[in-house]
Amino acid sequence: RTLRILRLVRVMRVMRVFNLVAELRTLVMSILSSFKTLAWAMLLLLITMYVVGVYFTQIVLEHRLDLSNEDSSKSEHSDTLANHWGSLGDAILILYQSVTGGLDWADVMTPLKDDVSGLMVPLFMIYIAFICWCLVNVIAGVFVEAVLTHATADKDAYIVGHVRRIFLDADTTQCGFVNWKEFSRICDTDEMQVVFKQIDMAMSEASNLFKLLDVNQNGQIDIDEFIAGISHLRGPAKALDLTLLMRMTERLVDKQSKLVKLFDYLLKIQGHFVDSSALAGVGGGVCEEAIRPARTGVAELLG
Repeated sequence: RTLRILRLVRVMRVMRVFNLVAELRTLVMSILSSFKTLAWAMLLLLITMYVVGVYFTQIVLEHRLDLSNEDSSKSEHSDTLANHWGSLGDAILILYQSVTGGLDWADVMTPLKDDVSGLMVPLFMIYIAFICWCLVNVIAGVFVEAVLTHATADKDAYIVGHVRRIFLDADTTQCGFVNWKEFSRICDTDEMQVVFKQIDMAMSEASNLFKLLDVNQNGQIDIDEFIAGISHLRGPAKALDLTLLMRMTERLVDKQSKLVKLFDYLLKIQGHFVDSSALAGVGGGVCEEAIRPARTGVAELLG
């Protein structure tokens, strides 16, 4: 029992090594995450081999039934045909060995060509080409995509946990906020240098980073602002970020056009005041009529 406990402790130490070495952890977690994809790939491969195996087994069975016992005993490859295609299970196993290197597919095709029909050769070659060039490449692509997706998610989770630990170390007062003094103190640490490397910023830009993270502009950043800010600064801009930027640009252009209209109204009012003859002839009514568009423009601008 003591030995079992010691073995369990050793296993836990190995798991700690996985957590310390990021690359090793990513490899192990990517392999574990690919088991689901492997299961579906094996199912698809089994279905393909099942369909092909049923066809070849049926063809060989009909060929053996058409021959007399005497002719079958004289056949050079009769035993080979019986061993390879005697049952559906044997056929599926032979087809699997043919595409995985367990058996040379020429040895499988030769009895079919010599004893059954020459038409079996192109059919068997189509099966080999489909498995090796089409199905295997598609499965490899799916595996690569699944591994990359999981590796990216694992890296994001690791960075979030890393950033959280940095914030907790910087928050010496345990108030839930970090000011510029506390932030500048952790900028020289190795942990923070990893963060600067991830967001592609230099250490000299620490003040700019603090301003970007301080969304509320109150001179302090909380843990949500810290994690969300670092996460958004990592990697290229996303489609959502570009869409928000386009919407903000459209709003700024709209505000600018309203401001231009307001300036036009103000210029018209100035022209009325300069024109003393118009002021003397009409009186304050003209001034009120001139000011009213400006009020409307200001209301639209502020609205």
